[in-house]
Amino acid sequence: MNTTKTVRFAKIGYVLISAAFCAVGIFLMFYRKVSAAALTNVCGGLFLVCGAIKLTGYFSKDMYQLAFQFDFAMGLFVAVIGLLMLIKEGGSPRHFEQLFGILMLADGLLKMQTAVDAKRFGIRPWWLIGGLAMLASALGVLLIFYPAVREEGTTIAAGGAFILDGALNLSVAICALKSFGKGRKNK
Repeated sequence: MNTTKTVRFAKIGYVLISAAFCAVGIFLMFYRKVSAAALTNVCGGLFLVCGAIKLTGYFSKDMYQLAFQFDFAMGLFVAVIGLLMLIKEGGSPRHFEQLFGILMLADGLLKMQTAVDAKRFGIRPWWLIGGLAMLASALGVLLIFYPAVREEGTTIAAGGAFILDGALNLSVAICALKSFGKGRKNK
């Protein structure tokens, strides 16, 4: 597969998983009576898919090599958290918010670096990536240190986190991802 097709495939995957995160977040915000088992299983599955997409993105070569620069480690990290949620948690939300908080904090901090690099490359909406990354990092810290006590609070917190993480990844895919175009191929 040539570079342009690989980058396009990765970008489409990024946009789709970001949209899925936002959709799950909106669903959780409005339908709060989701069982703990369903929540951890859906999130675990989404994280596994997200990890695979991040790994695909890392191995594609976009023009700036900016959008996916940390996605090898993050792809593996997200996939491991997905597996932990599916296997170890077994439907229990006991550590759900802390795991999700760690993921949000790590992704937010790495996306702050992406925003700084985007500014250096002259990408104008770098501030959007940076602002969303700061919000994601702050929400990650809150989820780690101040988990919701009740199941309903967990679904609200997860819903907000999914929406924010989806928006963050969508902003990176739209603002910082460029392919070489039809005439150039990178090997």
